[in-house]
This record gives sequence, C-alpha cells and structure tokens, in this order.
Amino acid sequence: MLGYFNGENEIQADFPFLGANVFLKETDKLPNGLEPYTIVNKNGLKILIIGTIGYGLETSIDGGLVKDYYFADPVPIVSSYIEEFKDEVDVVVAVHHGADNYYNTNVAHDGADVILNGHTHQAYVRDQNGVPVLQSGSSGSYLGKVEVSVDDNKSVGAVAKNLSPQDDKRLYQNREEITTIIEYYAEQITYKYDTILISKQYYSVSDLSFYIAKVMREKTDADIAFHNSGGTRTYLSKGEAISEATVLNIFPFDNFIITVNLKGSEINSFLNSGYGGINDKRPGISNFKSNETYKVAVHSYTFNFADNPFMYGDNIVRTGIVLREAIVEVLKSQKSHGYQYFDINSPITFDIQETGYKWEEKELATLFAKKLALLETIV
Repeated sequence: MLGYFNGENEIQADFPFLGANVFLKETDKLPNGLEPYTIVNKNGLKILIIGTIGYGLETSIDGGLVKDYYFADPVPIVSSYIEEFKDEVDVVVAVHHGADNYYNTNVAHDGADVILNGHTHQAYVRDQNGVPVLQSGSSGSYLGKVEVSVDDNKSVGAVAKNLSPQDDKRLYQNREEITTIIEYYAEQITYKYDTILISKQYYSVSDLSFYIAKVMREKTDADIAFHNSGGTRTYLSKGEAISEATVLNIFPFDNFIITVNLKGSEINSFLNSGYGGINDKRPGISNFKSNETYKVAVHSYTFNFADNPFMYGDNIVRTGIVLREAIVEVLKSQKSHGYQYFDINSPITFDIQETGYKWEEKELATLFAKKLALLETIV
C-alpha cells in the first residue's frame, strides 16, 4: 500500500495516507509515504484531520505484514497535534481505526470536534463530552454524515448521522461517472460471481471454520491443521449459490498455508491453551504422543503470532498456496466430478477434471486480453 504514496509505484495516490501512531521499529519514525495529519480548506474553514490506528491492533493483522512496525498509544500523539494547531485551524477531526472508550474520551477532552471510529464494523452515533463519535458500519451499509458549523467566536458545533437509502433519496441515485468506473472493473471479474455449487443446507461460521481447517490439512497432507476463530466471517444459507466471490466473503484474506513439524507435546499444549480449538486431525489420530513429531498446517496469520508455537518448529515450509484459492479449488474440483451441492461431508478433492481447467484458462485469457487493452489505452 505504501508504494502508492511514497513514489515507489508508477501510479501515485492524490490523497494522503494517514497514520500518526504507526512507526518503524528500526527508526521510531513514520514510514515513508505515511503522514500524521492533513489540513483541508473547505468553505473558508481550515480542518485538521489526524489519522491513527488502534493501540495494540498489531495482533489483529498478520504478523508477517507488520513485523517492522509498531502502533504507539494514539492519545498523546493526537493531543499533541491538537495543541500544536489549535490556533491555526477552525475544526479538528480525529479519524481512528478503533472504537475504544479510552481513545474517544481523552481525544474529546483534549479538543477534537469530531471523532470517526472504525474496525468493529458497528453503526452508531454517540456523544462524548459534547463531541459526536461516529462509526458507519461496514461494506457501505451506511453513509456517515457530519455537519459542522463555526460561529463568529470560533465555537464549533457538529451533528453526526448515519444515512441509509431510506434517509436520503440521493443514495438511491447513480452517478454516471462513478457507475462507468465500477462497471468497467466489474466486467473484468464477472467470472468470480459464476455459481460453482449450491449450499445443501445452512452452515454456520463455526461449521465453515472447521471445514477450512480440513481443507488445509488435506491440501498439505498434514496430521493436524489449525484455523483461527476470527478468520471465518460469514455463514452459508441453505440453497445459497456459491461462487469465488462467496468464498471471498467467507474468508476475505490473502493468508497462505504454512506447514511445520512440531512435537506432540507442543501440539497438546496449544490444544489446551484455548487457541487451538478449531482444528482438523488426520483420521486415526485421537491423541498426540509427546515425543513424536507431527506435520502441522496453519495459515500465515496464525503462524506469525509469537505466542503460538508454529514459528519455532522444524522444517517450516511456506507453500505459497493461498488458502482462499485452495477452498475455491475444492469447490471447482467437486463440480468437475459431478457434484451440484456443497456439503461439508463430501469428499475433499483437488483434482479438477479437464472441463474445469479449460473453463479457467478461458476466463484468464479473457481477463488478460482486457488488461492488455487497458495498458494500450494508457500508453
């Protein structure tokens, strides 16, 4: 992501990337391309916008992606910028990828006029010491709206609301220029919405979590596989059409599968820790002998937690297999073998019959041709 803001990529964003409390471990400085704040001039007002991420949220991100960074306590940092610019700006907006009361209470007390939350996917408008605190759900479920007024004495008033199409008819209306952009890119991924199988029945998040662990184990021929509880994000309804897009909704991450050898004692300790509950064992294994070595499969998010045993094991193999793609592979394989319905009890197979491979190549060829045409228009 930083490459689009620090000059590394050919295409550069024309807006700032804010992260006032994100620092490089090596230098204790902000990464190149990240800014702590921006000042926007709007209708004659100077608006200071300070961006932060939640304190400690490194644990909610794949450790391999944030190993070079740390997220400092955002409160003193935000408060220092408010103090620095209080005589130069008219309005202070604190944008925080987090939703903790500690942040909201202190930042409101220290002079923020509007606080925007994130991370928990909730929708709410709250009052914190006279300051509106807004979070607008997720996936476009609401449009957050804040109206700010400043009187002659520089006193700021702000009113926040979450809008849905029922609140404002404009949310029903398409803007042609935006629709054109969306349709262009949507056309390139149409195949990802093609139905592969139909869900035979309702499957809960828990059902699908154990199934994902099973896919990892069988894909790598491991003795046991572990999946994390927060990795599965939604359920399947009975009769629901399952496509690649459906799988993306269920597991919206690019984690790849890693295998590692652990002693039975290490596996048993993890199973008993409370974090190893979502797992799938090789048939015939009921318990793990302490001094024997077993092959374990996990995905990169779980692997990279320092408190977990996986990164300290032997014979670590980073397979390069994206877990989500392995799940899609199972579905396409089952379809090519004549299955019409998805059933978590059906045999897991990865050998896609010839018709499946031809379909995939055709779609990829079409997508490549469109990308080539796009490049020619740019040149």
